[in-house]
Amino acid sequence: MKKKTHVEILEKLVIRYGIKDVFFQRVLDVLTDADKMHADEFLKDLIEKYGVEDTQLCEVLAEVFHTSVVELNRGELSKDIIDPIGFDICYKYNLIPFKMDHESIHLACFNPGNLEAADIVQSLTRKKPVLVACPYEEVRKAIGSMYPMETDLSHYFDRLGVSRAELDNSLLSLEQRFLQENEPEEVQETEDEYDEPYDYEEDSPEESTETKPPDLPPPLPNAEEKEKPRPSFAVSYNG
Repeated sequence: MKKKTHVEILEKLVIRYGIKDVFFQRVLDVLTDADKMHADEFLKDLIEKYGVEDTQLCEVLAEVFHTSVVELNRGELSKDIIDPIGFDICYKYNLIPFKMDHESIHLACFNPGNLEAADIVQSLTRKKPVLVACPYEEVRKAIGSMYPMETDLSHYFDRLGVSRAELDNSLLSLEQRFLQENEPEEVQETEDEYDEPYDYEEDSPEESTETKPPDLPPPLPNAEEKEKPRPSFAVSYNG
């Protein structure tokens, strides 16, 4: 958001709602570098710090960015349309999709001039984003109704002054540090532990897995080889 856009928003607030010029100058004094200032932060400061009403700012934003104002019916919101974008994008850019067709996806946005958010949604859905203005509190309530647990956690992180990504990185660093400090030391063997390498093959030769046949008794003699009668050497004496 360029500085001239900030000025245009302030001028319309002053002209349309009769806000004093003192307010106008006071806010301009804060915008020392408006070109680099995050647009959503600037708009939220108008509500929280300078007392601009949420609905008034929404109407001015719709006029500045040539779009319309939508009233969300939270009962008609669908997770099938919201989940492709996801909670993180909705919460970060203060938007929520409420209608989708074959070519486009319609987004209720606190800041309908956020081109960065439009590019991200288009890359995720492959559909043309149509940004319409919606009061900040209405967008936040709609996100909370679709993602109650995630919203509560994000509110807690906001109060801590850290983002979910920063907290996740801190926890990961602590886990890595703990694992490094408690990693078991490797035992290194010295050359003096064993004088000579031990040869296990000499003491326990590999046994053959083949089974040996059992020992058989000696074969019986054949019938032809039966013991023959021995010759008699007896001498007979006649007379």
